[in-house]
Amino acid sequence: KLTWAESHEFDTADSNDDKDDAVHESRRKRNRRQAALGVQQLPTSMPSSYLRSGSYLVAHPLLSGYFSRCVIVIIDHTEDIVSGEGSSSNSNKNGGTYGLVVNKESLISPRGRMSVGNVQKSLSSSQQQQQQSEETARYRRTLTDVIQVECLPEILRNAFGDSPVRDGGPVNPSVQMMHACSPEQESKYHIGGDVLPMIVSDDIAGNKITTSKGSGDDDNGVIVSSAMHTDEAVYYQGDIMCAAEAVIGGDMKQDDFSFVIGASCWEVGQLESEIARGYWLPCKGPPRMALTGMCEHADCNGDNEQGSEPKNDLWLSMMCALGEEEGNLAHMLIDNEYDENGEACDEP
Repeated sequence: KLTWAESHEFDTADSNDDKDDAVHESRRKRNRRQAALGVQQLPTSMPSSYLRSGSYLVAHPLLSGYFSRCVIVIIDHTEDIVSGEGSSSNSNKNGGTYGLVVNKESLISPRGRMSVGNVQKSLSSSQQQQQQSEETARYRRTLTDVIQVECLPEILRNAFGDSPVRDGGPVNPSVQMMHACSPEQESKYHIGGDVLPMIVSDDIAGNKITTSKGSGDDDNGVIVSSAMHTDEAVYYQGDIMCAAEAVIGGDMKQDDFSFVIGASCWEVGQLESEIARGYWLPCKGPPRMALTGMCEHADCNGDNEQGSEPKNDLWLSMMCALGEEEGNLAHMLIDNEYDENGEACDEP
């Protein structure tokens, strides 16, 4: 990979022209500033011990195609075919893994936006010229872009009509909701849904993953806690009408909710095989990253320099949190605007 990078004249950390300790120290500081807070890689020595609700998958920097630079949160994972009961909504009841991409915007062109809901608008000549000049522009899709306006009750249009919708994956093109809710808010509005647990510790020697969930206890060492280090939990799905009432009533904010269209699914054993081949880096992190597609950054004790604030890039931040080499490779590809659909790195 290093030879390939140097052949493309990328600025690599191990280049012969880059032996200055000051340069290496500058890159270490850059990675520390960018690193996502609370993110750590999970061990994969025991099959599937890292695959469970609440864990994340970070795409390898050289993974190309649809999943390039994606971060996925696992919603449900089962080793065998399960019955209709006891599984998460929209999960794969034939076994396997059900996840959502959390850092991919769902975009729409101006022409597509004007035809949403099968309502065509006539344009003047000046508007047509403006549309042609903006043909390559893309806008973030909202809930009224993906669901026809006449199909949305008025309370939903008022509460969530302009809420952005993210792209969760290439299959299951249905709209799904995630939200953050305190125990008091849940008790009042009964929005419901499945709590997205937070993986709070792991025993590398025993390969036992401990999670924080809403209630109950099982053989996997689940701690009875709705959330860690916060007074709210992140939920997957729930009653959207109750959610709209909470927003209209002013007890909850529109930003407490996010919407995703589509999903990412794997058959039994398929994801394990992809991880073994290096396509994905499994890790743990705060559930709120799945809700917002963003992360917090560690305090570097005044390490920040002017103009060196962390980039708003969840994938880059998680890569920097996983290690210095991972961070350097991620920065290298981004800084040099590498085209993942171009020449393969392992071709002669």
